[in-house]
Amino acid sequence: MSKLNTILHYTVVWSLLLSGSILLTFYLPIVNLIYRYDPLPESAYYLSPSARKSIAQLGLDAVTRIWNSHSWNKFINITQQRYCLTSAEIKHMYDVRTLIVYLWYIFFGCIGISAYLFSKNKSFAHLCARNAAQGILLFTLVLAIGAYWYFDEIFELMHKVLFTPNSWIFDVRCALIQVYPEWFWQAAGCGMAFNLIIVCLIALYISGKQEKHVH
Repeated sequence: MSKLNTILHYTVVWSLLLSGSILLTFYLPIVNLIYRYDPLPESAYYLSPSARKSIAQLGLDAVTRIWNSHSWNKFINITQQRYCLTSAEIKHMYDVRTLIVYLWYIFFGCIGISAYLFSKNKSFAHLCARNAAQGILLFTLVLAIGAYWYFDEIFELMHKVLFTPNSWIFDVRCALIQVYPEWFWQAAGCGMAFNLIIVCLIALYISGKQEKHVH
């Protein structure tokens, strides 16, 4: 097995597991789950709890239901009329929506490539899946420990990498930050880590079972 082929196998498996776990987080009812445990007092916000939760759900639907333009149009109409989201805030939400689209492309592309690689060499594909899942589990653990101490720095770095410069910087009093404050993303990050661990454990179980079957 050539080194290039090995790198391809591991890259595809890593991309598949990571993109799948991130997408799973955003398509779960995270707004209802996270908003049950708001750690800040109501005096920290100028929007009511019901308004913040409503905008949060509208925004999540707008960026995840990429096949349905109605969700995006509904988000635009309601937030501009009732909650005065600025054009910069809406543009950032659209950037997030575009990122979700790319994640779906990566996810489905990796599924197709994985199926092809699996058909060529089943035993090596299972080995790559097992080793990649183990590597991601270790990566998740290290990242979780790092995020506990340096969440702000990691969060800022991710935005610098994924979005255009300064397009994601907003005043703490703006509606978007009121709806998706730092603690929201801390909780969402915990959800992503949990999903990633579950997905990797499933991959380890399936690859181990298939390897026993082969032998």
